Amino acid sequence: MLKFQYFLVTKRKYNMRNVFIKIIKFLAVPVFFSLLSFLVFYGQYIESSHVKVESLNSTAKVSKFYPSNQKKSTAKSRDSSVRVLSFDFDNGMVSTSSATYMIYQGEYYILTTNHGLIGGCDTIQIEAEGELYDCIEIIKTDILNDYAIIKIQEVVHRNPIKVPKELKTTRHDWKKTLTLLNKVVYTGYPNSIGPLTIDGTIMGFDPKGLIYVQSYAWSGSSGSGVFDRDGKLLGYILAIDVGSSEYGSTILENVMIVVPIYKVDWSVIFERG
Repeated sequence: MLKFQYFLVTKRKYNMRNVFIKIIKFLAVPVFFSLLSFLVFYGQYIESSHVKVESLNSTAKVSKFYPSNQKKSTAKSRDSSVRVLSFDFDNGMVSTSSATYMIYQGEYYILTTNHGLIGGCDTIQIEAEGELYDCIEIIKTDILNDYAIIKIQEVVHRNPIKVPKELKTTRHDWKKTLTLLNKVVYTGYPNSIGPLTIDGTIMGFDPKGLIYVQSYAWSGSSGSGVFDRDGKLLGYILAIDVGSSEYGSTILENVMIVVPIYKVDWSVIFERG
């Protein structure tokens, strides 16, 4: 009798174990996939918690507090900004400046300052997102207005703006844009850092028609394209102002001198077409 009872208990335990094993097998697959989904989600969450530099530099990351037209202007400024490297191999020197990337009839150009170039076309490289592009031809240099138009390779990581075909040339024509306290924005490579996007305000004009802008610029910003709030190319950065005082010369880093874009002779590009 005792043996029989033991058999029943053992058999009951054996049956329960089988049931338990079946339950485990039944739940194993959904539990496995649930765990896998959790791990994937957690991995994505951890990855998303670390902001990538590429995301930060995106033109879509403009502050939400800016009006839509200023966001477009900022995006246009960033998308067309490139860095210019000019080498003097004899003296081991390199000059860096900024430029605006442009297109006309399927060919690509940059507008930059002439004073940033210390060599010929074979010593000039254009940089964007760590990649270098060649100078094909220096189309025009202007010492008086300090600019250079250079034909270059297509830049993969930038969107060129169109070369302005019909530029207004008088202050009367530009009265809507060239107004005091009008907001502007530029993107450049000050101190070889960048691209950096900086806004500013028109302060006034000098007798030669140059534009004074309250903003900030440093060495390397020269050549940066300056856009108004509607995305119109206003001019390019020439320099920062230098004042005199009883202590000598004072660099006014927050006073930029901008050359209005109508001082550029674009006919050299149109005639090629």
